[in-house]
Amino acid sequence: MTSFGQSIGQVILINLRLAYSACLAGFAWTIWPTDNPEWWGLGMISIFLGLAALAQTLNALRDAMKLVVRERAAGAYGKRGGQPKSAKLAGDDDLKQAGMM
Repeated sequence: MTSFGQSIGQVILINLRLAYSACLAGFAWTIWPTDNPEWWGLGMISIFLGLAALAQTLNALRDAMKLVVRERAAGAYGKRGGQPKSAKLAGDDDLKQAGMM
């Protein structure tokens, strides 16, 4: 048994963080001043956006690693147990034999 159905929200969160990181990095690359040094403020903003993109990427990778570890642990627990099987219902003869009737 796997807990993937329960962790779909975590997968969506990881993908959203990676998409957000890509948007931040793209915006940082777009506003980087290339020809005029008087726009140095945009360079600072671009650096901060790049650092934010890096932080979001690292957070997403950390969350992905935690999810993989949790899925592997759940799989290992599933392999340790036996296959489920149905139990026999107690009939009148079984109850009489046990002294309950």
